Amino acid sequence: MDLRLQVIKKYVKKSDRVLDVGCQLYTLHDDLIKEYSERNIWGLDIALVEETDRLFKGNAEHMPFDEDFFDAVIAGELIEHLENPEKFVKECRRVLKANGIAIITTPNIHSLFNRLFKNYEHREHKNVFDEQSLRNIFAENGLAIIHFSYLPYTVYSSPGKSATFGFLQRILIYKGRKFIHYLLPNRLKENLVLVAAKK
Repeated sequence: MDLRLQVIKKYVKKSDRVLDVGCQLYTLHDDLIKEYSERNIWGLDIALVEETDRLFKGNAEHMPFDEDFFDAVIAGELIEHLENPEKFVKECRRVLKANGIAIITTPNIHSLFNRLFKNYEHREHKNVFDEQSLRNIFAENGLAIIHFSYLPYTVYSSPGKSATFGFLQRILIYKGRKFIHYLLPNRLKENLVLVAAKK
């Protein structure tokens, strides 16, 4: 199971109107539809091939939605790909209703595995965060942090270099990294999870 969904379910109600930014990556969008129903889930992705009444092609830094439209904005492993993440955070605040929430997951630049193998330092990652820098960019743009935690590496959220490995290798890497996650201090864990509310 995608561990990100466990966090989302704690903060997003079944009746909420939800925007999944970067919806085309991996399987999170499909899981959201199964959990919350298709009528409550919108998607936005710059690489989207075909638009529908719920799926939109567009940039996360300039969202094509009205103000105060969504109860929740979810961005799994997206913010590190943006040229200007501060614009994205401001857009989250703009499209969220009062007390709406943003749920963000992203790699930790200071994780042990990144220090050893530089998994997260590649050309597709424009800005990689640690806990403090991620907290700061939301707090400085009008979103109050209500939850912060860490998730282990998963094949759902952060394939990294293991995407080129065979099935057995991926399973061994996933299990090993997940086990090590629980032994490490927070600053060395792999994925950051932030939940912030519109003030």
